[in-house]
Amino acid sequence: MLTTFDELLWAIIGLLLTISGVFIEVAIPFPTLAWPMDWQQIDIHTLGVSLQVGAVLLIGCVGGKNAGALSQIAYLVLGLSGVQVFTQGGGLSYWQEPTFGYLLGFCPGHGFVVI
Repeated sequence: MLTTFDELLWAIIGLLLTISGVFIEVAIPFPTLAWPMDWQQIDIHTLGVSLQVGAVLLIGCVGGKNAGALSQIAYLVLGLSGVQVFTQGGGLSYWQEPTFGYLLGFCPGHGFVVI
């Protein structure tokens, strides 16, 4: 059982991982099948997602659902207050963006993580 201090610590770690995960995009390398192998011909294709989802689920599993939800509430408050932590910026008008519902889904998503 986590104490209040532990949950607060995991919430801060989750907030930092979520913010840093926004700026790291997931990619897959595709090497060419030509012989001889030329390592300068490796194509890198992005998957269109960031590591933010992985950070959110990791905190939900390790820190618990309370710490995970608290970290995401802090993330939303920080972004809506004007700090540029969202993918397309930040500010109070960000709730009108199509991706804001995706960010809102992070808060209750920790309750569905099975440990």
